[in-house]
Amino acid sequence: MGVVLLALAGLALADPCDPGVQAEAAQQAFLELDVPRVEEALRAAEEAMACGGAVEPDVLARLWLIEGSILLFEGDSQSSAEAFSAAARVAPDQWIPDLGAKVRAVYEEAAANPPSTTGEIILEPDTGHIAVLDGAVVAFPATVPTGLHVVQVGNGSHMEFAQIISVARGVNRVFTDLDPIDSKPEDPEPEEIPPEQIPPEPPPVEPKTLFSGMPLELQFSTGSALALGQTRSGTTPEDDDLNEPAAKVLVPVEVGVSASVRGAWFRGAGVVAPVVSGPLLYTVPGGVHGARLGFGGHVAGGLVSGPTYLGALAGVTLPSRIALQGLAGLHLADLPLCLEIRVGTNLLSGAGPELSTGLNIAYKLPI
Repeated sequence: MGVVLLALAGLALADPCDPGVQAEAAQQAFLELDVPRVEEALRAAEEAMACGGAVEPDVLARLWLIEGSILLFEGDSQSSAEAFSAAARVAPDQWIPDLGAKVRAVYEEAAANPPSTTGEIILEPDTGHIAVLDGAVVAFPATVPTGLHVVQVGNGSHMEFAQIISVARGVNRVFTDLDPIDSKPEDPEPEEIPPEQIPPEPPPVEPKTLFSGMPLELQFSTGSALALGQTRSGTTPEDDDLNEPAAKVLVPVEVGVSASVRGAWFRGAGVVAPVVSGPLLYTVPGGVHGARLGFGGHVAGGLVSGPTYLGALAGVTLPSRIALQGLAGLHLADLPLCLEIRVGTNLLSGAGPELSTGLNIAYKLPI
């Protein structure tokens, strides 16, 4: 007991801006299975990164090894794997033997399967300070593997801001609370991230943009659409009877272009939609006709946050419908795919509105 009290007293007197001290405290608390103390030490380590120097990769790896272990202990295997993968990325030779063989096996599996996707980190605003990523000075915006990273901002020897972020695919914005400096000091040469830390991908290409920071994506999607309305009937100029069922089922195929900027997204797409439940009736000079194929397009837009997005859609399906819908979507982790649900109404000429729903899966390709 006396040894433990002396160790705790030493930690209390240690430098509060040294995350290595908090790593020691977190490790000791984990070995004693004191989860609240572990979480407190991890929070203190992040605070220490905002007042000391650039964090050492070995210290950062130890913090993520402990965090991954406590998450594994709590049953959160996905977050645990993210922490272990980050630890292996910044310091692959770092390990804490006291964590044991079972934890080591989970760590090695995460290290052997690093993320295959990247995300872009943007600092806002540009205050003229030196920016550090995972302990190394880099130029922002920075393209990095998805997963956990540490961003520090300061004057090099003394950091004034730090944040641990989980980088997702696409744009990730970090907002600092620092005031701009009068003159920007000459930055040291940015240290490039070692090639082995970057997943094998084609060299980055400057995206074609409508505005700066607005990359475009080509989107292909298909799914199913259901419209619930009235049963309609009519006779063609050739005296054939046509019946449109109350429930209309279509299989839309869409090709479009989407863009995102500052938390918002926009999309325009062309649509071809075979009708599988019966013809869509429409009236033109000369009589009633039935269509087995709808075609047209839509425009949509809304807000995006991480892998999820919300928005609204307005479109036309010729020969007879205008669609107004709300939508929600989810980007699938580590895949260029997203799922999208739509609910709204169809407006028809000469008939009442219809309830319309849809479920689409889309493949996105940067252009």
